[in-house]
Amino acid sequence: MDLLQNLQHSLMVLDRPQTPSHALPPSKTKPRGSKQSHNAVVEFYLRHWSPILLSIEFLLNVWFLYTGPLHPIDYPTYLVQARQIRLGETDYAKIYGPTGPLVYPGGHVIIFSAFERLFGIKGDSNWGGYLPARCIFLILQLLQTYVSPPLFYDKVDRND
Repeated sequence: MDLLQNLQHSLMVLDRPQTPSHALPPSKTKPRGSKQSHNAVVEFYLRHWSPILLSIEFLLNVWFLYTGPLHPIDYPTYLVQARQIRLGETDYAKIYGPTGPLVYPGGHVIIFSAFERLFGIKGDSNWGGYLPARCIFLILQLLQTYVSPPLFYDKVDRND
């Protein structure tokens, strides 16, 4: 049995030779990826970068809402499709809007059903129902931007 263990040890050393201790400077021999470094990243993000990035994103989005071009291509279609479902159609193959068939899942339909009830359906670019919906999506986008990175770093912490 000792002969077999010695052979295995000899083969493993040949397969993966160890780095001599004199080849690396002492500062490079510290273990990488400690939990403290991940917690520091999360804390730094939440304290400093998160408010800065959210403020920049908010300002840019508000500026674009009021100065950017409006392209009402799919939004009226989603509202028309949501109304068809609200009126009783449940066969996705039969649900169509001005730009084509319904291709999104039920959650999408629920969101746009609420928009259709709140804002009605129109299609012209002067319609006042676009702005409230765009503001709702802006709020959802900012929430997603704020929540996602800390969740990612928290998941990394648990995997270490």
